[in-house]
Amino acid sequence: MRGVLATGGVVAALTAVSFACGSFACGGGRSALRSSRSSAPITSTAAAPPVRDWRRGATCYEIFVRSFFDSDGDGIGDLRGLTQKLDYINDGDASTNRDLGARCIWLMPVNEASSYHDCDATDYYRVEQDYGTNDDFKRLVAEAHRRGIAVLVDMVLNHVSSEHPWFREALGGPGAARRSWFRWATSRPAERGPWGQEVWHKSPSRDEYYYGVFWHGMPDLDYHTPAVRVEAKKIAAFWLTEMSVDGFRLDAVPYLVDEPGPLICDAIETASCSWWRTWARPRRRR
Repeated sequence: MRGVLATGGVVAALTAVSFACGSFACGGGRSALRSSRSSAPITSTAAAPPVRDWRRGATCYEIFVRSFFDSDGDGIGDLRGLTQKLDYINDGDASTNRDLGARCIWLMPVNEASSYHDCDATDYYRVEQDYGTNDDFKRLVAEAHRRGIAVLVDMVLNHVSSEHPWFREALGGPGAARRSWFRWATSRPAERGPWGQEVWHKSPSRDEYYYGVFWHGMPDLDYHTPAVRVEAKKIAAFWLTEMSVDGFRLDAVPYLVDEPGPLICDAIETASCSWWRTWARPRRRR
């Protein structure tokens, strides 16, 4: 649950941005509006040469770390276990046929979180403790790259856990720190969510309501607040530079910038997709 601050002034370039309104929903066992396409990856051109061509027809293997391979016998899959089994995915030797031949792995969320699925972050700068440490993750990426495997991580920026320190601070009232990072109402608005669900939830500490499109355990961040937008870019920079990932699979893309009324699935014109393009605007290494 403790924070690790992003350091350094180097930010990797981001390229190949495309979007779809359908997305995988992590929240509370509920599904978002479905599409034949899921939220698209954002990638970095700063990848090592052996994995640079993963977008050109490569097979990408999705991994839920918790259920993949347990290295220490505690009943939970972990990063060391995944590292041990990378040869099963791709051993880096094109002359063999004993592996799956995947050139990309997509990890479901691996940041510290409240729930087993890790889609409700409590710390974006720390690896889920059940999986290991930040150093374990860096070793995984290094071993993957040595075999020519790109590493993508699921990035859930639409909401955080109701246990996240940002939200716990904001619950203190109008003058609280990070209050503007979330949406509040003194009485429950009539507004419903994109599939007709309740989106305004009673505060556990005050006579007020907060917004969460998926469920009460995942309060939405308010991207109309400049500090939230700055933090989202800082999180991306941390994973690209400090953790050396090759890109992201973005969760809940159409819900990021909340607008009243029914969801309109237009990947060109929605406020959410417009912001995502800004988030992914290419930045170069120094």
